[in-house]
Amino acid sequence: MIESPNFITFLNENRFQLAHRLVEKIGDQSNTIAAIDDFQPQIQKLAFELVDHLADAVASDNRRVFANFVIWLNLTIQPELKDFIKPILIAMQDEFNQDGTDAEDVNLFALSCIEEGLSEMGIQSCSPQKIRTVNKFDEIRRQYVDHLLAGEKQKAIDGILKQVKGGMSVKDIYLHVLQEALYKIGRLWQENKITVAKEHYCTAVTQLAISQLYPYIFTTNKNGLNLVAVCVGGEVHEIGVRMVADFFEMEGWNTWYLGSNTPAESIIDSVIENKTDLLAISCTISLHIRRVISIIRMLRSNPESKDVCVMVGGQPFNQIPNLWKEIGADLYASNAQDAIEAARSRFHF
Repeated sequence: MIESPNFITFLNENRFQLAHRLVEKIGDQSNTIAAIDDFQPQIQKLAFELVDHLADAVASDNRRVFANFVIWLNLTIQPELKDFIKPILIAMQDEFNQDGTDAEDVNLFALSCIEEGLSEMGIQSCSPQKIRTVNKFDEIRRQYVDHLLAGEKQKAIDGILKQVKGGMSVKDIYLHVLQEALYKIGRLWQENKITVAKEHYCTAVTQLAISQLYPYIFTTNKNGLNLVAVCVGGEVHEIGVRMVADFFEMEGWNTWYLGSNTPAESIIDSVIENKTDLLAISCTISLHIRRVISIIRMLRSNPESKDVCVMVGGQPFNQIPNLWKEIGADLYASNAQDAIEAARSRFHF
């Protein structure tokens, strides 16, 4: 029974004990898991990493931080250990499925993270009714995805505009509806349930929906800080960094969104021309990490831009802790809201 009201602190301070308890839980069911004793240290490490990433997901208020790690584990872990991922996730769900605690709201969010991880593993939650109560955006997102898949572009966009006109914040629409919908669409494509043409159509409609939200975005008083945002190389999945730029616009920053396919030299020119305080670089493909490194080196080698703060984000940085530090970036963010908080700690706006 978790009684601490600060659930994130609890996770951070008790990761080793929690991992040990999780291994004990699956050990109690060892009749269904072969050779658990043969892999005890590796299973203990696996449980610890799952708890660690759950803490990151709760701290950043982003379920995909945890779900993406589960996907990565399932693809890369040695075959003998793959069978232990699901039992550990179920044990985590049992561990945090608490009622009547001061930390109940955060526990529910942690459960929703685990639910998403279980979904990625192809199994349903043991307590779907309880977990659904934590996310009021599920139905809105479901309707949006259904309209996209049916080719009903205007209905999809009208549904989003209706929510904003009804008082829902643009930030919530971005984070909990559009972003999550695109994750869903991406998974359907990966599973060969939709074509790449359909995936591109859904992305294009979402970009159109975002453009129609701009009257609700460009109304904030400016704070004098300047952001340049870019997606490296030839990457086509640039909506994430576009959302980042829009979040900064809503916080009063002047923003220049350069999109993708912008040459490195032009990025540096834009940084200098716009007296940039923060350069945000998105990289969603590991093969393009070298391009991020090249941009940072060019930035640092130019006397006019060497002191500009660099923030990076994207799938490779979500999956590899401290990669952002190793390539010379100053800040890292897993999503648009996380980017705001990271920048706030640096610029105090």
